[in-house]
Amino acid sequence: MASRSLDAVIDTIGGDALESTCEALRPNGIIVSVVRAPDEAYVRSRGVRAAYFIVDVTRDRLDRISAMVERGTLNLPVGEVLDLADCRMGMIARLLVFEIIWKA
Repeated sequence: MASRSLDAVIDTIGGDALESTCEALRPNGIIVSVVRAPDEAYVRSRGVRAAYFIVDVTRDRLDRISAMVERGTLNLPVGEVLDLADCRMGMIARLLVFEIIWKA
């Protein structure tokens, strides 16, 4: 992988991988971590941005989602549909960084 060639990275490993990923990002690129909150000062010093996306999957939550699907009560509004072939990676990264508000 060429240095500084990526617009966005989704970090599912954490640790040293998160910091070393900064070197692969273009200036103002973004790391979205699902492992831990990135060191904001460090990533800023590297000229990139970071976000922490909390993933907390439990059996109970999956069962509740499954029951909602079966009852037909799961409502997932679609904010925007993009043709992936025409989409810039930066736009995809912005769409990936969001907050889920769970009300069941």
